Amino acid sequence: MDQKLIAHLTSTISLLADDRQYILVIKSNPTQSIKNGYHTYHRAIGDCFEEILSHMIRLNIADGKDKEMKDIAIIVENTAQKIRKLFKSFEDLVIDKKG
Repeated sequence: MDQKLIAHLTSTISLLADDRQYILVIKSNPTQSIKNGYHTYHRAIGDCFEEILSHMIRLNIADGKDKEMKDIAIIVENTAQKIRKLFKSFEDLVIDKKG
């Protein structure tokens, strides 16, 4: 099946789709090719957003430093705010249902 690029969401995260599913590609670094990135397949775009949030939280929490629960909660909230800002353009999309 032919995969088509929807958007490069960050320098390491890209969203593609074919006629049956969304494909989320997470690369280790910006220079890695898309075909060598970590691919996950989703039926709904909302699942892609959840995967991105989970991935970014893992990256931000796993920094090798000692943390208390309060620190983890702050990291999770800050990461969620970044994701909301990243996907704000999706929220602003309006589809005219009058046809």
